[in-house]
Amino acid sequence: MLARRLPLPDRRQLAQAVHGSFPDDLAVMQTDLQRFVAATPGTVKAATIAERLTAYKRLKARAQIYADLLGMQQEGIQAQLAALTEQARAVIAADDPAPPPAVPDAPAA
Repeated sequence: MLARRLPLPDRRQLAQAVHGSFPDDLAVMQTDLQRFVAATPGTVKAATIAERLTAYKRLKARAQIYADLLGMQQEGIQAQLAALTEQARAVIAADDPAPPPAVPDAPAA
């Protein structure tokens, strides 16, 4: 029997999938925790809160993966913009023997 290979999603699809649920997950976690904050002291088990802390840790790890994916995308975008800038300056240099005007770098986001 031949094994079928599933197509692998590209980085953009991964980033969208990872990010898509963050706002919802955070809202659910906030509502969930608010119940415990509002509860009568002594009625919430430490194990229950420990489970929530573990869930927060997992979400934080997902957020780091998302940040890493975005960083990879940013590197590619920066490289493409650098190439475009060089090409644009080459066009100016070919048309005008004077050096092209300096273009300030955009502020970091």
